[in-house]
Amino acid sequence: MNVIVLFLLCSLSNSETCSRKPVILIPGIMSSILDIKLNISKTDEHFEKKCKKVEDWERFWASYKLASECYLEYMHLQWENKTKQMKNYDGIEIRAPDFGKTYAVDTLWPEIPWKKITGIWRKFISHLEELGYRDGVDMMAAPYDWRFSQSKVIDIWLEQTKQLLLNSYKINGKKTVLISSSMGGYMAYRLLDYLGNDFCNQYVDQWIAISMPVMGSGVAVKMITVGEDLLHLNLPIDRLLKVIRSIESVVGLLPIDTLWNKDDLLMEIESTGERYTVGNITQFIQTIPTINEFGVYVYENTLKPYYEKNNYKVPNQVPLNCIISGGIETAASMSFKKSLDSLYTINYTDGDGMVNINSLKACSMFTSNVTYIGKSSHNDILKKDECFSVVKPLICG
Repeated sequence: MNVIVLFLLCSLSNSETCSRKPVILIPGIMSSILDIKLNISKTDEHFEKKCKKVEDWERFWASYKLASECYLEYMHLQWENKTKQMKNYDGIEIRAPDFGKTYAVDTLWPEIPWKKITGIWRKFISHLEELGYRDGVDMMAAPYDWRFSQSKVIDIWLEQTKQLLLNSYKINGKKTVLISSSMGGYMAYRLLDYLGNDFCNQYVDQWIAISMPVMGSGVAVKMITVGEDLLHLNLPIDRLLKVIRSIESVVGLLPIDTLWNKDDLLMEIESTGERYTVGNITQFIQTIPTINEFGVYVYENTLKPYYEKNNYKVPNQVPLNCIISGGIETAASMSFKKSLDSLYTINYTDGDGMVNINSLKACSMFTSNVTYIGKSSHNDILKKDECFSVVKPLICG
């Protein structure tokens, strides 16, 4: 009985010290659960005979299904050159479940040993819960199919999140704080541009961007040349690389040539003397198998036009606070001996392991409120008490 009373007193104390502003969490690439539904024609010959053709909604990112070559193949996107859009193969539907609640971002794979690795937002959410936040009420999330960066799927997400902001205001009577992580910063930027000035003034309190790759990331170069198992799920790199090279959001994360040093190396082939820098990034994109079909268009239309439209400032003057970390080796460029299939060396800079320090610090282009919390990896920053200590006073009013 005494324990229960103590718990209630602690909860009351927390809620009294924090007049909670509603928050919406916006995750980064590969950081939302994805469900899949199959209704593939029996006559379809694209997938192997052993692959399932019919299945109701089930989680597959992340789950043991990823061990199946079929499910990795289901993740592939198809480019339609006529419409300049990416889409799933016919008969495949993929979604981020429970939009508006934190389920899809909390823990991607809640089984040992993956629970700890994929619980990227878990501790952050627990901090919010300790302050009295309630899931789906004043603590919401806007998960999305992170394979996309500029196709119509993003337009749908923008409208869904606008409605979520409206609902939040109706329930809580307060403006909402957007809290983004990693590529979620791209989504937040696009969202603010989409909402317009009047809407932002009425419904958006501020934006907190954690580990935003403002200028892109050299890790995206590594991802599309040799592959990268971002969440350390022990996926076969050769099969994962094929998937990565069909995902438009990876291309959208390449270094942005209007901001990055144009002389910085992206890739070189030592035997031929070929060198690709940020200044000729479109030529680099065209050298990558399959990406050359869509890469330049996606790269040019993911974030650059929105930066240019808003004169490289936060849309509609929404207040912004950035939180970054560093001290971790971060891929910046690739050196190959003879070809993309040959031996290679990864060239590193400082960063958080996923985003280079120059791109993280570029948040100062948008705001003077940039907090460096010290050494931390990209996936661990949300677990750091130092990170939440910056967030807490911003959301407690």
